Amino acid sequence: MASYHGLKGLLITIEGIDGCGKTTQAKLLYRRMLNSGYETILTHEPTDGRIGTLIERLLKSNEKVAAKLLALLFAADRYEHVENVILPALKSGKVVICDRYYHSSIAYQTSMGLGEDYVRCINDFAPKPDVAIMIRVSSQTSTSRIMKRRRVQYTEQKMIQEKVQQKYDELCKRGELIAIDGEGKRGEVHERIWAIVSEELSKRQSYGVA
Repeated sequence: MASYHGLKGLLITIEGIDGCGKTTQAKLLYRRMLNSGYETILTHEPTDGRIGTLIERLLKSNEKVAAKLLALLFAADRYEHVENVILPALKSGKVVICDRYYHSSIAYQTSMGLGEDYVRCINDFAPKPDVAIMIRVSSQTSTSRIMKRRRVQYTEQKMIQEKVQQKYDELCKRGELIAIDGEGKRGEVHERIWAIVSEELSKRQSYGVA
């Protein structure tokens, strides 16, 4: 993915299969960053913009959408997100916490049959995260959380989720994502995430980046 020089901020992404608790953990991290004195924004993908709203509507319709169409829609939504939200925030020195990012596209779209090279190609504009965390939970935990929702999206079906987790694990082995245990109490999971983030913050301060 794209590498941008001169960015003063910090991009943190939170990944994982549906039901892993990433949205909750992104919010907890956001509050802690603010309380620690860091100018921080919390954002998510798909976005609440025009394309992101369309994606959400398609996913909730339970109608199967062609994998390539969905991949292109996510990339288009991400392009607007990067240009209008992420890059401006990073250039101004802010910390950006993003609930899902291009690693989600790689994990989900390849699990739906697309080649990884293609997914990476259409997302090559996206800046690499400084810290990319994947929250790992068991399929039982994921399924039990998903079933509590009013409606299950077709991308949340167990078979797809298992394939997605396998791809996430592969990305972790390659060093693109840092896996943390998502089982246990919210506070315990948060502390695992904070240990990773605070280590990155310490490194940047040592080198005079932050």
